[in-house]
Amino acid sequence: MKRIASLLLALLFLFVCALPAMGATAQESFGAYKHVFIIGIDGAGGFFDRADTPEFDRIFANGARTLTAEAETVTVSAQNWGAILCGVSCFTHGISNGDAAEKERSGDVEYPTVFSLARKAFPDAELASFVNWEPINHGIIENDVGVIKEHRDSDEAVTDAICDYFNNGGAPTLFFVQLDSVDGAGHGYGCNSAEYLEQIHVVDGLLGRIYDAIAANGLMEDGLFIVTTDHGHTPEGGHGGITQTEREVTVAAAGKTIAAGGALDAETRNRDVAAIALYALGLDRPAHMTARIPANLFTGVDGEERPMGKEPREIISANYPWIAPVTWNGFSLQLYTAAMICGAVVLLYAAITAVLAAVKKRGLLGLTVFVCTALCAVLGTWASKLFVLWDNLPLYAFADALFLLCVAGVVMCAAYAHNGFAFPKGKRLAGKVILSLAVAAAPYEIAVLVVNTLIYHGTKPTRSIVIAVFFQAAVLLASITVIIVKLCRENKDNNKA
Repeated sequence: MKRIASLLLALLFLFVCALPAMGATAQESFGAYKHVFIIGIDGAGGFFDRADTPEFDRIFANGARTLTAEAETVTVSAQNWGAILCGVSCFTHGISNGDAAEKERSGDVEYPTVFSLARKAFPDAELASFVNWEPINHGIIENDVGVIKEHRDSDEAVTDAICDYFNNGGAPTLFFVQLDSVDGAGHGYGCNSAEYLEQIHVVDGLLGRIYDAIAANGLMEDGLFIVTTDHGHTPEGGHGGITQTEREVTVAAAGKTIAAGGALDAETRNRDVAAIALYALGLDRPAHMTARIPANLFTGVDGEERPMGKEPREIISANYPWIAPVTWNGFSLQLYTAAMICGAVVLLYAAITAVLAAVKKRGLLGLTVFVCTALCAVLGTWASKLFVLWDNLPLYAFADALFLLCVAGVVMCAAYAHNGFAFPKGKRLAGKVILSLAVAAAPYEIAVLVVNTLIYHGTKPTRSIVIAVFFQAAVLLASITVIIVKLCRENKDNNKA
């Protein structure tokens, strides 16, 4: 009996001694690393599971990952690398591809990168950035915080420079890499192509070389190794929109306190890399930062709620998701799709009535206006996509205004053509129903137009964008008025008859 009692006391003693260790897991991860390595693979999205990536699989065999993290709303490089390094929305940091290429940033900016924050915390730390796409070093990472910056014209040359750097004693506290060739393959061949997936495989080999150079010099013992991407691509090639293949990205981490096999939570975004890096180095995040620590990343660390910033996308998606289909939520997407179907039906009706009215006296005007507006609608759509890729958002807004003006013009043509063409008996009701659908859908589309313009262009849109939005809304309202007047006149004529 005494032996049993002694055994129970011993077990109780061991349990009590283990309590501090059990409760200290989160604190052990905070500041547990002396080195953080962020490897960015441009344009690779979340396609690591579709390509042959033995090195990625090896590195993160005991790591945590997600291939379905969310990129920034604007799926363009500078917007996302800026978010990844600054920990804020692309609308908050405001850096575009053009800005990064033309303007240098200093350490006194409102939204600094993790390099600037690390420099303030560790004045003597070694910081380094090796990139293929030079605007990152020129216009995203600050030019006066003592970061070693290297640029090479190919991923292979970047990798060679990185290996030389570590083999010659490089031991950075914070290290960033950007490899660019996958993005080039995406633009050239599209995300479903063999060429695109093959380039991911090639870069996977470079990733393995970088990791092995770091590990060979003993830096992974206290190092956190992160791989992330800025955006994906469309099947046709290109990016900048909000389709799934463009906006799903990779975030993966390997290190001594990383949860082995952890699947990062569904709220993970690539901007969270900034919060992860600061947490690993033991640095508190600035109040403005909207990056967070995902669940299932660090052992024993719960996922955090995302801080609500000033970004219109986050505010609207949280409070008014039904009016912000750009957030790609289920119900709002269905509602927006229904409105778009109504619009498509109206356009089809406009085409039929305009063509049929052309055979009537004075109907040629309706046909001519319809053809011209339809052509302009196609050109407006093409121009808006082109301008957003050029980061010329005011021109994008005006191109969008041109498109909606053309759509409204086509709808007004339908009303005009309907005056010159009488449907056979029994078909007038269908015409009225179709025009009524346009009236019902238009207020919602106007609201979506205004809200999504604010989302895409930030909380302080330029004067040209405000004018464009006002112009679009005015044209749509004018078309509604024409349709309502048309319906009222028909009802009046029918009553007289």
